[in-house]
Amino acid sequence: MTLFFHLKASTERQFRETAMKKFGFTKGSLKSGLEEAIGDWLIKNEAQTSGEESTISKTNENQKENKEK
Repeated sequence: MTLFFHLKASTERQFRETAMKKFGFTKGSLKSGLEEAIGDWLIKNEAQTSGEESTISKTNENQKENKEK
């Protein structure tokens, strides 16, 4: 999946620097940082919902199961 969005220049610079420090100065470090950030955000915000399992959670579980097969 591809997402397009705009960030403030200062946010982008800080994100790039932090992701590269954590994941290395290699191809894929920004993707890894973004996946981690979105995952953390989803966990944080799903805890604030009504307690029903979200469609995203179900989809993520199905994807994990398919990868394990």
